[in-house]
Amino acid sequence: MTLKVIQHILGASNCLFVGSYRSNEVSPNHAVFRLMKELEASKQCSVQKLILDGVKCEDLNTLVSDALCLFPRVTRGLSSIIHEKTEGSK
Repeated sequence: MTLKVIQHILGASNCLFVGSYRSNEVSPNHAVFRLMKELEASKQCSVQKLILDGVKCEDLNTLVSDALCLFPRVTRGLSSIIHEKTEGSK
């Protein structure tokens, strides 16, 4: 139901929609892939797909450092633990 609402909104207005999913958690026959195919076929809007890799530990440290308003050298240990636990959000 929710994907149909998204499809209707995207087809009826000028807007930017950014969606994401983890490729290791979504099967090829998932509804999100049908939605993308339907949107592409309808020519009502442009569909762009970006494939992103996991976040590198140094990049994660920059995010953590910025979020906590601390120097990167101070947050390096915390960032390392987060990266280890999340596997870079693969």
